[in-house]
Amino acid sequence: MKLIYHPNEFLERKVQPVDLDNPSFDPKELHKEMIELMLSSHGIGLSANQIGLDQQVFVMGDKPDNTNMCINPTVIEYTEETVLDLEGCLSFPEVTIQVPRHHKVKAIWTNELGNQIKETFGG
Repeated sequence: MKLIYHPNEFLERKVQPVDLDNPSFDPKELHKEMIELMLSSHGIGLSANQIGLDQQVFVMGDKPDNTNMCINPTVIEYTEETVLDLEGCLSFPEVTIQVPRHHKVKAIWTNELGNQIKETFGG
């Protein structure tokens, strides 16, 4: 598994939803591999399209025991209030920009175990 770097048209693709009844990958194994790559690259998030996988999947976290895999994530609520934060992307090495994000976002997704999760993030 390797990172794809900009410029690469695969990074601009709209990725496909995962067929939860018949995924094209082993969710537990993909979770493990994506987390290893993300953390070894000093990231806190990694999307499947950044490794050449055409699926709606991403992982996030800051330590091996503090990670999430989100399959077919959907934002279901968000605040109008936004906050600015400095962000980078593993596919754009050494580039950071200020990005406005909603102050709070509620999302729903399926994890690598097949459980549906709903959580609110803020800050």
